[in-house]
Amino acid sequence: MSTPIFNDVRTRAATLAVTKVLSQQTWIAALCPPAPEWNGIPPTPDMDNPHLEQPFVYLRSFAVGFLSPDEAGEVAGQTPDGELLKYAFSDDPTDTLFVKVHAPIGSFAGQELGAIALYSNPALVEGVPAGKEVLLPADVVEPGTLSRVAYMTPTPLFAGTGLTHFFIDRY
Repeated sequence: MSTPIFNDVRTRAATLAVTKVLSQQTWIAALCPPAPEWNGIPPTPDMDNPHLEQPFVYLRSFAVGFLSPDEAGEVAGQTPDGELLKYAFSDDPTDTLFVKVHAPIGSFAGQELGAIALYSNPALVEGVPAGKEVLLPADVVEPGTLSRVAYMTPTPLFAGTGLTHFFIDRY
């Protein structure tokens, strides 16, 4: 007896509906120092055990939206295999969602950055202003659902250091 083979596909309309819902969620990014056990080398990514230290700050998303593949695009991403991809911003929903976080220059001088973790639907302390982009750990009751982690070689942040990071997900 043979085992049936199923090929599951998601329609483009369903994909666009998913990215549209995700684009309307609240997103925050946790800036975390490197864990001592890294010994200066970021871990192999493992979302079941992300090796994250207590964040020194959270950033509310600066922008959330859609991207379309475009060789002349102003946003660059990289596949796990190292392939460079370029995107242009799109006003219409696409299968590619971006979340941009930004930290003003000099915000975290003296800190060392090892990972940026992206969370959706955080619970914030009552009274935190809606427009507040830089959130202290005391402002966050629960960061929400961990979506992505960007690990990096431990990087010291100086008075002249700013940070902009794009998380890009294709669905």
